[in-house]
Amino acid sequence: MTKYIFKRILYGIVTIFIVLTIAFLILHIIPGDPVKALTGIFLTEEAYQRMRETFGLNDPLMIQYLNYIKGIVTGHLGHSLRQKQPVTILLIQYLPNTIKLVAFTLLIAVVSSILLGVASYKKKGTFIDRIILFFTMTFQSLPNFWLGVIFILFFAVELKILPPLGSKGFKTIIMPSFALALGLIPVLVRFIRYKIGEIMMEEFVLSLRSRGIRENIIIYKHVLKNITIPLITIISQQLGNLLAGAFIIERVFNYKGIGFLGIMAATDRDYPLLQGIVVFVAIIFISINIITDIFYTFIDPRVKYTR
Repeated sequence: MTKYIFKRILYGIVTIFIVLTIAFLILHIIPGDPVKALTGIFLTEEAYQRMRETFGLNDPLMIQYLNYIKGIVTGHLGHSLRQKQPVTILLIQYLPNTIKLVAFTLLIAVVSSILLGVASYKKKGTFIDRIILFFTMTFQSLPNFWLGVIFILFFAVELKILPPLGSKGFKTIIMPSFALALGLIPVLVRFIRYKIGEIMMEEFVLSLRSRGIRENIIIYKHVLKNITIPLITIISQQLGNLLAGAFIIERVFNYKGIGFLGIMAATDRDYPLLQGIVVFVAIIFISINIITDIFYTFIDPRVKYTR
């Protein structure tokens, strides 16, 4: 198991390195000048060159790359061109809001998916089952940002029961969380419905039925327990889509999280800030996958022998 964990961590480090290299190259190949984007056209040539020198933009690309990697290794992600603050400080300021948004989204998605997945299985082939599957498929096909705009128009403008924008207070997290969750729920509902049907055919379930145990108890106490590990797998695989959706949703709702900061950095061509966000998100996402895989080796002993 120790060898497997070591290999998994090593692969994760290599993957992070590749992602960081690609992000660096993309940000430096795309056309445009971050200094001009930052200051506008009213800047003397001398001041322009001085600013480029200050931010290391006149160095050869390889030198910039080596400084970029060195900064990541030492924990120094540079200074934001626009906000004149260390990138690390900005990430720490904006991160808590994104954590709250993602956590609340997952809570909504998991609870709703379990209830709908169980209901869909129990009413399999009926009108209720078809309605659940129809609406889950519909919401999966709708863009998150479009749902966000509809939520603002309905709940904030028409009903006036929720604030349309902002990131202060619990009410501001409700609409963006539901807009994100509605894209994840269909995936989880179909998975839970399928896995329940699969496990309900196993011998231990037939044994429980023969003892007169009610189906609800069998499903909620025994069957759902057996789909926990694969459910965690599906959720970890969907985290990338969730974080990508959060970037747009946070901008739609003016919700000041990492996604909002990333869109702002891309608009301003703030290289250090954008690179820092890419590094941060990549490390978090890859680390989650590593932790999930390692977690399996403790929860399911079979993983130790099959990898």
